[in-house]
Amino acid sequence: MSFVKCLFNVSMKENKSVALLSLLLFLSFGLAGIFGIMTETNNLLITIIDEKPLPKPYFPVFFVVGLIIPVIFLLFARNRSHLKIVIYPYLILLAGQILTEISLVFLLGKGIGVLIGLVFSTARLIQIKQLLFLAERSKLMKLFLYMQFLLWIFNVVQISLNRVYPLFYR
Repeated sequence: MSFVKCLFNVSMKENKSVALLSLLLFLSFGLAGIFGIMTETNNLLITIIDEKPLPKPYFPVFFVVGLIIPVIFLLFARNRSHLKIVIYPYLILLAGQILTEISLVFLLGKGIGVLIGLVFSTARLIQIKQLLFLAERSKLMKLFLYMQFLLWIFNVVQISLNRVYPLFYR
């Protein structure tokens, strides 16, 4: 199977596939930044961020709902294999996003974080759709996934409207 075909057939519910996708995205953004492919976009996004910063509760809400609640679910799922197969891939992709954003924003500038957030959040929506099938046995896990889906769709819409859209109309 070719690399491209393999990339589009990635199962976002398998831990190894999610880790590889996270690594691929890290390397893609990192190389684009290192070779200056994203310099102009990064600089424009920094200007947009400075002109219209996110509301102060934005990151605390994402920290609690997107990270703390899933970690609590992981602790809850410790002895429940049918829950672990749902929560592990979610947390692996989230860890990949956090590591990618922290390291590349530090190296390349905060503008790149917008694009990283958009790509990872979109991937997470695809992942959650796939994980819902695995969560059929648990109403609580389905509720958790729907809550996460709403959180990340909000993030994609917010990034698209408040960060990416202004890129095209400057």
